[in-house]
Amino acid sequence: MKQEKNNNGSVIDHLLNLQQFDPHYYTDEIIKGLMLVLILAGTDTTLVTMEWAMSNLRNHPKV
Repeated sequence: MKQEKNNNGSVIDHLLNLQQFDPHYYTDEIIKGLMLVLILAGTDTTLVTMEWAMSNLRNHPKV
């Protein structure tokens, strides 16, 4: 069975593609930094949501 090619790509694919067109701006360090920010932002929002959920469950035990 033939698979269709997905042209969406990942964030890293797009950043590496941009690096080919503008290597002076999109250095490896810049790409690493952008990926780190995305990872930290995702974990921070999850952490805050879990913290609020636990706080509400503790303050309202009948829920």
